[in-house]
Amino acid sequence: MTIVRQRRKTLAIHVFPGNRPIELRAPLKCPWYEIETFLTSRQDWIIRSLDELAEEPNEPEVLYRPGELHFYLGETYPLALSKGRAKVALVDGKLLVSCAAPGDPAVVRKQIEKFYRQNSLAVFTKRMDVCLRRFPLEVTPSGLRVRKMRSRWGSCSANGELCFNTLLVQKPVSVIDFVITHELCHLVHFGHNRPFYKLMDEAMPDWRNVEKQLLRTAVEPCQLELF
Repeated sequence: MTIVRQRRKTLAIHVFPGNRPIELRAPLKCPWYEIETFLTSRQDWIIRSLDELAEEPNEPEVLYRPGELHFYLGETYPLALSKGRAKVALVDGKLLVSCAAPGDPAVVRKQIEKFYRQNSLAVFTKRMDVCLRRFPLEVTPSGLRVRKMRSRWGSCSANGELCFNTLLVQKPVSVIDFVITHELCHLVHFGHNRPFYKLMDEAMPDWRNVEKQLLRTAVEPCQLELF
């Protein structure tokens, strides 16, 4: 295992396929006892993730061609392309993308990611309200924003602002709620310690089962990260 210290707020474990070593990323001043506690608590997850990566085929390349399946809120939609004014919409069970160059995968990808970004804030705001109403403690995030992140689904800043990956809007609502609840718990317990997981159990008793759905896919192909 490789331990990398970075300018970050939380601990994270990255599991890769092949012979690449497991990587634990930690804040620059994170004490060793906290790292050891985190690793001990997540041993089962590491073993399970390695097994899943070994069994799963390589992630297919996204080609952005007609008929290719794309996800939104856990549902799949075949891609339909047309030439015209830039627009993306879900119509009749399809993801319709209209753009100036429908034959250019880079242009189509940009339009789809813009669609995710534009819709994610509204979706996350709505689910945040739901999660706050059933949260066992009274907490108040200082703000909510979205952006595309390469290897994280969500984050909580030191001043209480929550940020979520725009690509999370591809996932089922239960998974979105899990990530939001995870970050709400960080408003109370910034680290991944025993009180943090106790609060997770209170806020979302089935969170471990939902976490498995999230960990079966990665933000980047063939890579898993645990918060």
